[in-house]
Amino acid sequence: MEEFIRTITEQIRYVKAREGVARELSDHISDQAQAYEADGEAPEKALERAVREMGDPVEIGVALDRVHRPQAEWRLLLMTFVFSILGVAILWATGYLSGNTVGRQCFYTLMGLCVMTGIYFTDYSIIGKYGLMIYLLWTAVFVLYSIAGPEVNGRVQGLSITAYLYAPVYAGVLYRLRGKGWTALIKGIAMLLVTAMIVTVFSSSIPAAINLYFTGTVMLGIAVWSGWFQVGRKRAIALLTAVLVTGPALVVCYYLYFGASYQAMRLRAFLNPAAYATQAGYLYGVIREGLANARLIGGMSVDGAFAGSWSALSEDTAFLPLQLIGSYGLLAGYALIAAAVLFLARSVRITCRQRNQLGRMVAAACVLVFLVNCCEGLLLNAGAYPLTSVAIPFLSRGWAAAWTYAVLAGLLLSVSRHERVVSDGMARRESGGA
Repeated sequence: MEEFIRTITEQIRYVKAREGVARELSDHISDQAQAYEADGEAPEKALERAVREMGDPVEIGVALDRVHRPQAEWRLLLMTFVFSILGVAILWATGYLSGNTVGRQCFYTLMGLCVMTGIYFTDYSIIGKYGLMIYLLWTAVFVLYSIAGPEVNGRVQGLSITAYLYAPVYAGVLYRLRGKGWTALIKGIAMLLVTAMIVTVFSSSIPAAINLYFTGTVMLGIAVWSGWFQVGRKRAIALLTAVLVTGPALVVCYYLYFGASYQAMRLRAFLNPAAYATQAGYLYGVIREGLANARLIGGMSVDGAFAGSWSALSEDTAFLPLQLIGSYGLLAGYALIAAAVLFLARSVRITCRQRNQLGRMVAAACVLVFLVNCCEGLLLNAGAYPLTSVAIPFLSRGWAAAWTYAVLAGLLLSVSRHERVVSDGMARRESGGA
């Protein structure tokens, strides 16, 4: 049997797929041989017959080689390249890039695409093999960069957006906890809380911390629903729902009643813009007026006092969709939303078709970050989100956004590429089990 299986696996060119195929073939032959033994055949004869009835090993191997090989996800790959290039063009067209900054952003985008391509050709299962190690290493890098990184307006440049790389790393941590009970689930929740605290303390970005908290909780819910933990599903989902609601609620209460005065005012202005129309809430009125005056095609008329208020929104790329609508019309904004929906729909499809549990969780982590950031940007530009600086995929300046989204897109593509060749448990076996 060993020689038969070896001949088959030698026909499979992708080496990483051979172990899984060999194990499946061995199990199938053993099961068939046991069935023949149950009918009264001698063990050696039963095994010989089971092997013989499999057929020509070379033909079987060639057929399996066509199935067990990396596959390219051309649609998402093409969309990522196109949207990255269009993102730079839109940043320039809306005035967020000019002079030397255009060339610099083109360089960042090009490097990001190179990073994405490199990760695309990398086996993502390394996240499952060394989940905790990668988490600790990334935390060390994150903390050190928060200390030594360049500051802009009192904040370390790019730190808040790179925090989203915790999401796929957290997927690897959860994978290492798979197959255990309530203790493992509590560990997952505790690590989620610790991650949110690290991001809050070292990046001073409450939105990024809350978004990661939300993303991680949803990932835990997916893990529970998929049977990763030996716990009662309903009770665990109820616990995670309480965790999801309680955390942000406590943060809001803290900043409303115990936080800095400007933070409390921002939250109160969001909850009741009319009461703060001459203070922190005036920009909500500017957003509503701008959308109300926008044309379907063509720029809006901006003059008088409104012109000064509108220009205040142009200082942050978080309001790029509004600036795009103001300059080119609502149709341009609709096109932007359609592109985001198209990208997210393709990403969700890749995630849903994954049979490998690690691949599904890593892809879900990346999709959730894209989804949360897109929704956050859309709500902010509709005046339905507290005024803050947010990152919008492919529409944010700087190296950090370009490279962070490149890593996430690269991981999505890697998951899709290895869909047929990475099997459940491979990560655990290669790292000694868990």
